[in-house]
Amino acid sequence: MYNGQWRIWTSENKLVGVSYVLEWSPANEKPWVGTVLIHPVFQCKGYGRKILAMIGDELHQRGHKALFAACPINQDPWLQFLGKCGFQQFKVEKDDTTSKEYMITVKPLL
Repeated sequence: MYNGQWRIWTSENKLVGVSYVLEWSPANEKPWVGTVLIHPVFQCKGYGRKILAMIGDELHQRGHKALFAACPINQDPWLQFLGKCGFQQFKVEKDDTTSKEYMITVKPLL
């Protein structure tokens, strides 16, 4: 990953999901998860957690100490998933142009 990278994740030659990670964000100079999408057939089977763990391991090996993710505050399933993956609430931000609130989460990379 140099900056932003899309990745396709497979298992036994079957498409499991896709992810986008920004290794360096201009906002805080830290890595951010842009998205993790898991094919419906593979949802709730641990693939999302494994993907985020592998992303975190790779970033940690390159010297990063934390990984950030954000989503609209009303997306409870995604926030619960992030919590199960080790992300913690960092802060809530409001987009002044749309009045939407976003939960910013962070996961320490150990």
